[in-house]
Amino acid sequence: AKKDKKTKKGKKGEVPPAVEAKPEKKGPESMDKFIKKNAQVKDGLVKVIRQDDKYYFAVPDTLLGKEILIVSRLTRAAAGIRGMFSGYAGDQVNETVIFFEKGPDDKIFIREMNYDEMADPSSVMSDNLKRSSLQAIIGSFEIKAQNAAKDTSVIDVTDFFNSDNARLYFGQWEKRSFSLMNMEKDKSYVSSVRTYPINTEVTVVKTYSRNNGLSPATFEFNVSMVKLPEDLMTPRYFDPRVGYFTANYVSFDKNPQGVENVRMITRWRLEPKPEDMEKYMAGELVEPAKPIVYYIDPTTPPEWVPYLIQGVKYRAPRMRARKNTATPNTTFQTFNKASSPCEALAQPLITGIDSSVRLPLSTIKLDPVKKVATAPPRSTGPTMPFITRNIR
Repeated sequence: AKKDKKTKKGKKGEVPPAVEAKPEKKGPESMDKFIKKNAQVKDGLVKVIRQDDKYYFAVPDTLLGKEILIVSRLTRAAAGIRGMFSGYAGDQVNETVIFFEKGPDDKIFIREMNYDEMADPSSVMSDNLKRSSLQAIIGSFEIKAQNAAKDTSVIDVTDFFNSDNARLYFGQWEKRSFSLMNMEKDKSYVSSVRTYPINTEVTVVKTYSRNNGLSPATFEFNVSMVKLPEDLMTPRYFDPRVGYFTANYVSFDKNPQGVENVRMITRWRLEPKPEDMEKYMAGELVEPAKPIVYYIDPTTPPEWVPYLIQGVKYRAPRMRARKNTATPNTTFQTFNKASSPCEALAQPLITGIDSSVRLPLSTIKLDPVKKVATAPPRSTGPTMPFITRNIR
């Protein structure tokens, strides 16, 4: 019997398998069609859309590339878990700066900013430094829908906030400290998303398994996303003769012969009103354009509040006595328990403790006889634990 002749594609008479056609990729849907009638929509820094148990951000092109500060705090701490100075409601967990960016294939990226090394954009080193300092992508999102003008993109952020994200929540150090292991996704969820003109607030509940057979731990986090001012403040160099906390970076152009470590002080943005600039330059006392604002926590025992106020007022006249120091008048208001300092950022007039002083609670002594608060002439140490600083 003659053998069947073979072809390159198989035996004689066989039909080669058909090549499956790849499905044509659909582009982003129209925003009008995407948003359902029963969806909850809120306008703010980003438009927040909630539908089908998911949260979406509508990111406008005007926000792309803009620096956004992210601060994560514990709003509720897990029962039975404490560190030496951590594990309490109000603790700051993480802080970073991010920006949105359009990527290929109809995607939006979130990149994290790193300020460890810097160069003047006009210097010859700037381009070289950019090539060696590619900012990390910490989030990637498919564009689900766009508006008619295609200048606003809708992305699903549910998994981003509901994941075990070390840039938003606990890192390895905190997990080791609290004996935490993996996040239990079926016991974790996004509780709420609120948005305002310059900030968006995300509340998330997370449950972690624990090692050594310990019971799981459940925490509630609040993630604040605050758009940073585009009109940058003037920094000030650190002087070792004066005690300040500092922000440090490596400059590639300050020293023509090499790199140099630069230390800038962390300070309040106290600037005179434009109409008072001449008086300010002449050394006269003026009011700041934006006062420093403190908020007394609503959980502060009511009997302590008057003494906190007196403690700040005690220092205010001494601050006013300094030349070239803008110190605002002092007004006070405690938050209603239903609100939070982050929500007050949306109010046109922010109320609170307007002062340029930070007096530690440990220096305030209560006189049971005179029923007044006394404090030493100078104060050192941390900020009052019962007062929350407004982000400026």
